[in-house]
Amino acid sequence: MKTALRHRASSPHAAALAVVATVAHLLCCVPARADEAASVSFRLQGGGFACGGTTASGATTRSISMIGPVSPAGTAEGETLRMGAGRQIPEVVSRILRFVLGAGWNLKGAPMHTEQTVGDTFVGNGGHAIKIGDIYEWDLDEYRALANTDSMTANRGFWVFSYWGGTSQQISGSDGSAAPLLDQVGDGWSLYSPTHYINVPDSDRIVIVWGWDTELQQYQPLGPGAVLHPLQAYWIFKLSEDAEGR
Repeated sequence: MKTALRHRASSPHAAALAVVATVAHLLCCVPARADEAASVSFRLQGGGFACGGTTASGATTRSISMIGPVSPAGTAEGETLRMGAGRQIPEVVSRILRFVLGAGWNLKGAPMHTEQTVGDTFVGNGGHAIKIGDIYEWDLDEYRALANTDSMTANRGFWVFSYWGGTSQQISGSDGSAAPLLDQVGDGWSLYSPTHYINVPDSDRIVIVWGWDTELQQYQPLGPGAVLHPLQAYWIFKLSEDAEGR
């Protein structure tokens, strides 16, 4: 700094250049040997700038912008401080499941075993109910009304009515069955809701699969290969093994 001040430039342009050179000298502080530093060494990865060498006898601070685990660069004889900016993706990601209701009748189903009640599930963030009345679960050959104090059955479909629609609270519990579709539904009609995304099998025993379009308020047929979604329910008619060969 003193050297820069002693040799003042005779023009404003030259003076500006002198100031820039002085500031760059103070910021970089590169030691005489590129691989050693007697004081703190600062490294910025990703931008191509390094102040100090790869080895430092004092503390080393690294500023790293990344996604995923931080990988070290260089070595330090003293304490190493590492700052990571970005996101680290966890090894296990939990499913967040919420019912989304439209206006009118909705054909839904629980993908898991849960003790959570109907009333605690079908409320919005403001604590107000997003459904009207009971929900109606298909139990083998008849409907069964579930009140707000009841719990839903895994992999079993039900009807729920809403005037205005809305998003429910998160469902918690343990996953339902992951067995093949043919093993999960009985002979005849079943109102089925899958645990995970599955495809309609190409089987002579699956006669028809009906999905429900909430916006149109009508059924839609689904053929082999169609994707069945968790939280949705589907009417499925399956032939018995005896009837298949006739």
